[in-house]
Parts: sequence; structure tokens; C-alpha cells
Amino acid sequence: MAMGVMKNDSRSNEASRKDSSRDSPSCPVTDALRSSRYTGLTRVQCEFRAGQATLQGEVSSFYLKQLAQEIAKKVQGVKVVENRLTVSLAKP
Repeated sequence: MAMGVMKNDSRSNEASRKDSSRDSPSCPVTDALRSSRYTGLTRVQCEFRAGQATLQGEVSSFYLKQLAQEIAKKVQGVKVVENRLTVSLAKP
């Protein structure tokens, strides 16, 4: 029975680490996006694990989507960027 508790604890710890890595101020990709001069990137969420950065959220143009990906690729330690950003174009 103690083993079951240990398994649950390890899952709980893993989930906590995952949640804390998402959009955390210490995430190097999040820091790079927020320090860029493009204010449209400040709300991009990032999860960074084992060299993979996953970008999520909404931006206002395809340019910003691509720019976020390029900034993320230049961050030290990033090997792969998964760009899940969606573009919400203003309707005329």
C-alpha cells in the first residue's frame, strides 16, 4: 500500500512541476518573449521541458506567430519549438 502512495505522490510532483513550468516567470522563453519590443507577445504562454518549448495562446498576426517562434529558437537550451499559437485577425 505504501507503494501506491509513492506512485500518487510522484504523479502529483510531476504535475506540479509541469504546472509550474507553464508560463512561469523563470521560463527562459517566456522571459525572452516578454522582453522583446513586441507587446503582442507578452501574453504568449510557454511550456519548456527537456529542450522543447511549446508556445500557446493567441496573437494578432501571422508575423507575430512566426516572430515568437524565431525568438524561442534563439533561447539557450531550446532544441525544438512547437508553435501552437493561433492567429485572431481583426475583422473589417
